[in-house]
Amino acid sequence: ALSLDDQLAEAHAAVGSYAALDWDWSGAEKSLTRAVQLAPGWAHGHLMYAMMCLVPTGRIRQATGEMLRAHELDPLTRITRSMLAEVLYFNRDYSRAIPEFEDLVKSDRAAPPAAGRYWLSLGLSGQEGRAIEVWGA
Repeated sequence: ALSLDDQLAEAHAAVGSYAALDWDWSGAEKSLTRAVQLAPGWAHGHLMYAMMCLVPTGRIRQATGEMLRAHELDPLTRITRSMLAEVLYFNRDYSRAIPEFEDLVKSDRAAPPAAGRYWLSLGLSGQEGRAIEVWGA
């Protein structure tokens, strides 16, 4: 795809994703930042850059900024909200992460996803009663 058109953000993101899976962090960064530059309004590009490059390389504050931008662009998609909550947790911003996790768990009342309950219970560290309650939901 890039040989046909090197202006395709999605193609750069795909190359960056494969680089990240090979632990080629400089290649991942180069391709994923290019994807974000080409399509700054593409929420999933910001999400991929944050979660596939910045988080694994320990740049949590920068990842938080990228995820906040992704959430600003796409505030309703479950994956964007979930990844934002995780990055807030990694950044130890529990006061913002917990309400996000709680809302994600509540939004699927029929079968709260185990991942949401897991992250919420982690965020509730020091609040054992509530954390146990979350798992019982």
